[in-house]
Amino acid sequence: MALRARSVLPARKFERFTACIGGIERGMATALRTQINQLDSLGRAAKEDMLGLLLDQFPTVDPKKKRAPWEMADVIFVTDRGMARKQAEIAQHVNVKMRDNARAIGAAAEKGDLSENSEYKFALEERDLLRARLLQMNTEMEIARVIQPEEVPTEYIGIGTRAVFVAVDSDDRYELAFLGPWDADPEKGWLNYQSPLAQELMGKKIGDIVSFDHGGRTGSYRVVELHNELLEGVASQA
Repeated sequence: MALRARSVLPARKFERFTACIGGIERGMATALRTQINQLDSLGRAAKEDMLGLLLDQFPTVDPKKKRAPWEMADVIFVTDRGMARKQAEIAQHVNVKMRDNARAIGAAAEKGDLSENSEYKFALEERDLLRARLLQMNTEMEIARVIQPEEVPTEYIGIGTRAVFVAVDSDDRYELAFLGPWDADPEKGWLNYQSPLAQELMGKKIGDIVSFDHGGRTGSYRVVELHNELLEGVASQA
């Protein structure tokens, strides 16, 4: 009974923490685990409780088992182009959105009676959202890794591969390239490799038959060609 009580107490004490980690992805959880370990201000007991709750939500992967790149939830693979886009987004966020918000807070505060000032309250709420978004982007940047053209596989579908599919029961031809979340662009046929469809296709080889519903196409398709998108499509549009 005492052991059970001790196991329940941390859950009650960290209800907000538990609710927060329930809505994050594994990559963010890995970064959060690292940050908790580095927080010297946390007591040992509190740190152990938080890490325990995090472990319950995101069990660690067996380190002895070698993971394929697309299975690494603690790494975000991107191209140079995608990295530049994210850096520009962060700069826009900090230098424009957050500065505009700071000015809005100041202007609203000058109107006085802050307790009844809806503009001031809205500006403060927006500030909190902007700070949370910045924290998320910075955390993602910490685990981002630029993939090089020579790392792209063409013997199977992987990150950076462009695959050509042909329908089994017709001559319909369809192409998809699998890139990082900061590179995804449906108009160019660039699919986020973290998406459910991409994860199902990862590792497939020429001759394999796959079934998917994407881009208005449904049914069974055969993999007929594999190319290096970083040397072709992305490079030509950099």
